[in-house]
Amino acid sequence: MAQTIPRGIYKHYKGGHYRVIGTSVRETDHTIDVNYRPMGSMPKEFSHIGIWSRPLDEFLETLPSGQPRFQKIARIPSWLIYFRGLLW
Repeated sequence: MAQTIPRGIYKHYKGGHYRVIGTSVRETDHTIDVNYRPMGSMPKEFSHIGIWSRPLDEFLETLPSGQPRFQKIARIPSWLIYFRGLLW
């Protein structure tokens, strides 16, 4: 059975917030990827990208510093609810 991750809002260790929209499987090697969308502004060179993906193992990994790369947040900050007209 493939490992999955709950949908929701996750905070990156560098501070950005991301909305996990689901998982997918790469056809070439059957790696499970997490698909997510940034919830804030992105650097100009990446602003045209709407959905990002990262291997599930990497998404869930703990960094050498001991902190998780992404951490699910239980409470959504109020500024995210209204940011850029996001639909909930």
